[in-house]
Amino acid sequence: MMRRLLWFSLLVGLLLVVMPAAAQTTSTTAQVPEAVEITVGDEVEGALTEAAPSAEYALQGAGGMLINISLISEDFDSYLSVRDDAGTIVAFNDDSNGERNSRIVGLAVPEGAVYTIVAESYGQYIGSAAQTGDYTLSVSEAQVLRIEYTQTVEGELTSDAFSLDYIFTGSSGDTVVINEGSDDFDSYLRLLDASGAELFSNDDSGGSLDSQIGPFVLPSTGSYTIRAGSLSGEATGNFTLSLNRIESQAIAYGDSVEVEFTNNAREHYFTFTGAYGDIVTITADSSRTVDTDLTLNDPYNSQVMFDEDGGSGFDPEIDSASLFADGTFTVILRAVDSANGTVVVTLDRVPPQSLDEGSQIAGFSSSRTQIPMLFTGVAGEKVRLTLTSPSGNTSSSLNLDVRQDGTSIAYANANTLSAITVEFTVPNDGDVNLLISEYSYTNFQFEVTLERVG
Repeated sequence: MMRRLLWFSLLVGLLLVVMPAAAQTTSTTAQVPEAVEITVGDEVEGALTEAAPSAEYALQGAGGMLINISLISEDFDSYLSVRDDAGTIVAFNDDSNGERNSRIVGLAVPEGAVYTIVAESYGQYIGSAAQTGDYTLSVSEAQVLRIEYTQTVEGELTSDAFSLDYIFTGSSGDTVVINEGSDDFDSYLRLLDASGAELFSNDDSGGSLDSQIGPFVLPSTGSYTIRAGSLSGEATGNFTLSLNRIESQAIAYGDSVEVEFTNNAREHYFTFTGAYGDIVTITADSSRTVDTDLTLNDPYNSQVMFDEDGGSGFDPEIDSASLFADGTFTVILRAVDSANGTVVVTLDRVPPQSLDEGSQIAGFSSSRTQIPMLFTGVAGEKVRLTLTSPSGNTSSSLNLDVRQDGTSIAYANANTLSAITVEFTVPNDGDVNLLISEYSYTNFQFEVTLERVG
């Protein structure tokens, strides 16, 4: 009995010796230090380590300001973000400051807002291998310029300012058009409200690589910010920015509207209500007095079609443009030369080619790259569509999009092929819309055949 007690005592003694050693194990989980205060105008040096792979800064005294934040490091690929007091990310950036550095430009800080700046590596942000090293974080007040209605200003993007902000005051219901053009870079426009929220942005609606926002109706009275920049966010060069308040005329299908071009009126704007599947033709007849061009934009300010000399003489004509949205569409008529005179604009809705009447020819050209067609569908019916080149020529960019009630039900494309065949089942009774696109900008024909196979 004494021997058993002795062995039990020895065992308890060993456990008492071993257990404290196990309790001394420490965690190596990375910790985030408490936020350090930073104010506008500060530039601070810091370092990310394995123990602290990110750093937080509490932004002070920036309420009501537009600010720029820059994070630069030669040691790691930086990632910069800003969150509000609810923890919501309000701005972020990876590589907009050259190389692998980060920059947030023109951040609007509301009065009373509590913002926290987070500096970290991109690896830490995506949850992979966190990088370490030294960095420089700076906060500065953004350069803000003013622009007024009817003004055109010139500016320059530099490596120190990849975008420029222009403030204007507008009234609720004002219809504005904003243009940014550059010979040096692909421009990009943003329109922000007084809180810094983005209302609209645009890349190429101004023609070529230029940007245009509008016609856009201002939702409230107050200050707005136009941010002029580039599509890449890193381009430099000169640009021209214009802001105009315009009056648009309502036009409906079947209407003809007469406008006058004078020294002070070089653009005219028209709006109409369109529906998905509508096909429209728009003509401008100047009787050879004024050289103009036409642009059709959808409700989201994206360009649907553009033409300069597709009509009679040097008059433009937008021929059989397909609408793929419901809402308000905008027609822009611009003078290309300096001549004055009268132009008559006509808007018509035209019926699409119908495959119910047999095979149809889709004829493309440099000015006609999209051709709509339709047929009457029966729910559950299986059909076959075939597109064939009668001449045997091949297309490098032929696309077929089939929709019913706005929903895509079949799609096909061909590269260097002379035919497309697609079979599908019609989901519902009613019209089935086809949009055939060919972007070689050459004269090209396809025969379109419908077979009802079951």
